Amino acid sequence: LAESRYYLPQLLLFCLRGEAENAKVMATVRLALSYADKTERGMIPYFEINFYAALLLLDLRRHQTGPFWQGHRLLRRCRRRLARWARLCPVNFQAHHLLVEAEAAARRGRFSAALRAFDQAASLAAKQGFNQILAQARERASRFLFDQGLEEAGRRALEEAVTAYEKWGAGAKADQLRAAWPQIFPQHAADPMEAARRRSDPSLDWTRLLALSRELTRPQEFVPYLDELIRVVVEATACRRLCLLLRRTESRGESYVVGACYAHGAAAGVSHDNRPYEEVEDLPKTIIAESLQGPQLICLEDAANDPRFAHDPWCRKGRPRSVLVVPLVAPGRVVGLLYLENNLAPGLFSRRRVESLQLLTSQMAISLENVRSYQSLVQSYQELATEVERRRQAETELAASEAYYRLLADNVSDVIWTMGLDLRLNYVSPSIRRLQGIEPREQMAKELSAIMTPASYHRAVAAFNEELVREQSGSDPQRNRQLELELYRQDGSTIWTENLISLLRNPDGKLTGFIGVTRDISERKHHEELLHHSREELRRLAANLVESREEERRNIARELHDELGQSMLGLRMDTALLKDLLPAAPPDAALKVAEIDRGIRGVLHRVRRICSELRPALLDHLGLVAAVRHFVSEFADKSGLECRLHVSPEDFSAAPQCALTLFRILQESCTNIVKHAAAGRVVITLCRDNGVIRLTVADNGRGFDPAASLSPRCCGIIGMRERVAACGGEFTIRPANGGGTEVTVLLPE
Repeated sequence: LAESRYYLPQLLLFCLRGEAENAKVMATVRLALSYADKTERGMIPYFEINFYAALLLLDLRRHQTGPFWQGHRLLRRCRRRLARWARLCPVNFQAHHLLVEAEAAARRGRFSAALRAFDQAASLAAKQGFNQILAQARERASRFLFDQGLEEAGRRALEEAVTAYEKWGAGAKADQLRAAWPQIFPQHAADPMEAARRRSDPSLDWTRLLALSRELTRPQEFVPYLDELIRVVVEATACRRLCLLLRRTESRGESYVVGACYAHGAAAGVSHDNRPYEEVEDLPKTIIAESLQGPQLICLEDAANDPRFAHDPWCRKGRPRSVLVVPLVAPGRVVGLLYLENNLAPGLFSRRRVESLQLLTSQMAISLENVRSYQSLVQSYQELATEVERRRQAETELAASEAYYRLLADNVSDVIWTMGLDLRLNYVSPSIRRLQGIEPREQMAKELSAIMTPASYHRAVAAFNEELVREQSGSDPQRNRQLELELYRQDGSTIWTENLISLLRNPDGKLTGFIGVTRDISERKHHEELLHHSREELRRLAANLVESREEERRNIARELHDELGQSMLGLRMDTALLKDLLPAAPPDAALKVAEIDRGIRGVLHRVRRICSELRPALLDHLGLVAAVRHFVSEFADKSGLECRLHVSPEDFSAAPQCALTLFRILQESCTNIVKHAAAGRVVITLCRDNGVIRLTVADNGRGFDPAASLSPRCCGIIGMRERVAACGGEFTIRPANGGGTEVTVLLPE
């Protein structure tokens, strides 16, 4: 790239001087093209070298003949490249391509094609603001027209070329053309004194100007480039003070800020400031504003005494003498402005120095834009590199995390799976091989109905549909569900599994499917079945024991009533007979007989009470309702509690086993109230409704701890629960409303 930038100004200089017969031209063209081919195709020097090389090769072709001209292949390659670039980006390269094609047509003697191409190239260059292309197109067109004998058309083209060169800033080239054609520009005939002064003026040193221009084309950082630009301008103009204003685009609009400042003799050299130029005191705002309006170059021999700017604060305070303001214009817009000041004497910025600076300003504007673009590109590249590094690190972490989770998924005994809303498996972890003896791919290819038994399938589909309904109602998004499902193995056998299912959502929170973990619980299920069977056997055993106990109570009650009751009744009859047989017995003997009779009556009463407790005769003979009424009446008399009984309907019958269970639970509940409740009132409700008999015993006592009812020491509650379970009913005990305890029994009729 450095070599390409070195040869580019030389090619431009050859084109401007018209040195096509110079022996060094072909060698320089070959070297420039060889170095340009090694640079990146998108770089500006690469294109410019091919453009100027094509023009120089066409000029060489005019002075050399023969079918085997050595530059023919190079020229064809340059023209082919220019045509391709013009086709890809006509705004930037179409004018260059048309100028080369016009020159080629002129060399072949194709008058109409050449003239049309010259006009098109000039028109397009003028439209795009490419003054250098416009100037060269008009100069070459004038040369072609003069060769064809069209003097008037050639004169007009040459005048337009001189004007374009001056707009470009190439005043020396314009003077060269005026000197070469004195018959067209008689008022600008060469003056020997002017020529001598021009040679002595270092500002007209082409070699130095090209060297300075080359220095401005080097890619570098923005701030060092500003320092280099200031140095180049100071060397070219010998100014004592310089300010570079840069155009800045913001949301509020466009403004111009001070990019760099130079003052002769200052210790700091070049200083950098980003303030708007309106805030800087030592700048003539009026002069700068007028220069930006055009934009136009303003050169003042004595600014302090110029009446147009006498009201400017800095002109009154700083009293500047020689002032030069040059806008930096890139194609289409102003990118900056140079303010130069020299207070040594008025008129120090001569026309030659201004022309020298104008030759550099176009390069400065383009280079300034390129440096900004380069800086933006470097910043974008750094941001891109940072983003790439961040993404690479994120991908590395993601790959490590994925490998870690895949390692977990591959080695965990449970099966991890995901399922879409269509109830199709999307992923199954490899542990499915151990669980069901099937490959993950085969499992994912199956329908859900082929994976589990019909009962489990219907239960799973119902659960998934319920989750979808809950999702539409806006239920808890973090919820999960647990299902026990029976799955098929590869060999056709089944296993029981526990499935913990959660909702799967995308980053927007939308439900996309389900994720679950499946665990084999066949062994636990087997133990649960054994435990259930054992519990059922214990329950049957307990029911059998209760039934045996009730049968034994019934037998004991019958024996006591029949045997002991009759014996006691016989004794009473004997005592009555004894009393009648001893009418004249002493009083003490009569009293003793009476005492024996009372004792026999007491024993007989206790026997009847024990028989009733062992097996209430009313329950067998009159039914459940009569037995409950009699028991509640006796309980109220013995305990002294307020007892309320509600029976609905007034009388109904129940199966013997059901009636016995309800009566025993009533007895146990009342006994517990007396022992533990410290209650003052008991409410008993017995009703039948829709084939169900309900018994409720509620008190207003101190209540109880529900957890304590599960203690193994609460045998009474356990016995009541087992009695009810044996009859296929429901037993509940809970704190009553307003305090106390409520026992409820529901038994099928």
